[in-house]
Amino acid sequence: MMGHHLNVFIGVALNVSDQPIEFKEALCGSWDVAAVTTWPLNVLEPGQKTEIYVAKKQKRGLAPTSKRPSLLGGAQ
Repeated sequence: MMGHHLNVFIGVALNVSDQPIEFKEALCGSWDVAAVTTWPLNVLEPGQKTEIYVAKKQKRGLAPTSKRPSLLGGAQ
């Protein structure tokens, strides 16, 4: 999904281990990560699943320039 200067990525995490695991959102940070969360669980028992949401800031490039010809006929 894309929004105002953000791209949102959604995935699923499955605990394939034989012990509980905790998804720690704070460890997912980076300069371009706006937010990370899980739903409905952040601690998964063996075999449990949860959704993961990551919102990343879009890279900002140069502003687009207008390519239309002048209406002034070359005079500016």
